[in-house]
Amino acid sequence: MHERREPFKPTNQPKIIANDNIVSLSIHLLAVIQMPKLILAKINSILSNSFFSGEENGRNRRKLKSWTELCTPTMKGGLGVRDFVEVQKALHMKFAWRLLSLDNLWTSFFKAKYLKEGHFFETTSRNSGSMFWKSICSVMPMVKEHMVVKVQKGAVSFLFDLWLSRGVLATEVSIVNQPRLEVKDCWVEGRWDREFLDSLIASDVGDDIIREVPGRREGCDTQIWCPGVDGQFTTKTAWEVIRVTQPNGGVEDRDHVLCKGMVASAIWCRATDLLSVPCMAFDDWWERCKMWFTCAKKKMQRGVLIGIMPTLISWRLWKWRCDAQMQGRYDSMEVIWFSIKYWLVVFLSKLLKVKALSSFDRKLLSELDIPVREVVPRILKLVAWSMPSDGWVKLNVDGSCRGNLGSCGGGGVIRDEGGRFLATFSSKYGIGTNNEAELKALIGGLTLCKELGLVNLVIESDSMLVVKWLREKMCTVWYLWDYWEEVVQVLTGTEYLVLHQFREGNRVADFLARQGE
Repeated sequence: MHERREPFKPTNQPKIIANDNIVSLSIHLLAVIQMPKLILAKINSILSNSFFSGEENGRNRRKLKSWTELCTPTMKGGLGVRDFVEVQKALHMKFAWRLLSLDNLWTSFFKAKYLKEGHFFETTSRNSGSMFWKSICSVMPMVKEHMVVKVQKGAVSFLFDLWLSRGVLATEVSIVNQPRLEVKDCWVEGRWDREFLDSLIASDVGDDIIREVPGRREGCDTQIWCPGVDGQFTTKTAWEVIRVTQPNGGVEDRDHVLCKGMVASAIWCRATDLLSVPCMAFDDWWERCKMWFTCAKKKMQRGVLIGIMPTLISWRLWKWRCDAQMQGRYDSMEVIWFSIKYWLVVFLSKLLKVKALSSFDRKLLSELDIPVREVVPRILKLVAWSMPSDGWVKLNVDGSCRGNLGSCGGGGVIRDEGGRFLATFSSKYGIGTNNEAELKALIGGLTLCKELGLVNLVIESDSMLVVKWLREKMCTVWYLWDYWEEVVQVLTGTEYLVLHQFREGNRVADFLARQGE
């Protein structure tokens, strides 16, 4: 309680003061004990009565919404208030995370008391221990599912920690003979002991391990919390994970509401008739949107309409669903369609320029009472590759990814101040993301330059993100940190200049990258 600097005076609101103190004290208790469900329900009741009810003419006001509805996520029409049962789970997940990621007196105490010679992830099915420890064990699988370990010096469990993309290795071993085995125990002078590795697991799994984690690296092993943007654990992200994994907390079927339901199907049919888009039956909302986007062409007003329509329809159908579920208001199909056409007119009235206008476009726009924008002449820009200055060479690199995730490749070309080819490369990287392919291609090009003894480099790429990382000397995507460290290491001792190049001026590297897919 806050310190009072004046004598306490009786008020007509003693209940509110008591309720506030109860709620403030309970947060600290939830983090270190397993609170009975009956007490949590009582705290929720006190909180609900304190904030969402009151008295009028000596009588209690009637609540307009239940506590469950108020705790419903905002995306489903609620206020997103945190239920204390979920808050306790989030706080216990934080405690479990600290047990896994920190090495201090408390973690040593819990390891000695409950783990003996085992690992944290082996204890989740045990029934012994205090109520608090049982609660920690119950949330441990949820923490395990959303965390990964970045291996540096190898002081992590070989079998039970999630340090490989394929999952925990304990699930692929029939008998666990060495539960305390660490990754570094399988290394000889910082590299894998292949004979010992094959004695533990299958040879194909060993190939994946060596490919993904070549060996020891500088730095400490890092626990990464995947739901966090920066890889750090927070109770907010833990709470969001809990809401998604609750038995009744899943999101309502998206495809039924936005695509194949009776109302949704009728709205999409009206839109196809209005804009002359091919009318096709879809059971998947995203597949329908992609079909519309392929028909959109930004150089014409009708093409812009086609590109905007999926967003407007999806937004209005979701609003219709929320109004019906949360407020009991059911808009008719005519009201929904009129609202979509109204916002279509609003968006198109803000359109400043178009590149082409057909007679069909003019007729459609006049029916919607949308003003016709006259065609604006196109402004051409010359894009070409340019030679570097004397004494410098230019490295053009590009990564290619067929889908994201998908089959990846990379390539590049090195040319001198006279435009003469010094070297080229094209590589296949397997399955990955587009940014991963860009960084791998950059690593390949820089390594090739180093092998040729080239130290004055002009680096050109058509990826604005990679160019930004090189200029700011920082990669902001945590799962690409390993590749970024390789980039920094290869650039050591090199004078370099980073430039962005449009794809049209980077066609040689683009062609080589596509050859590697």
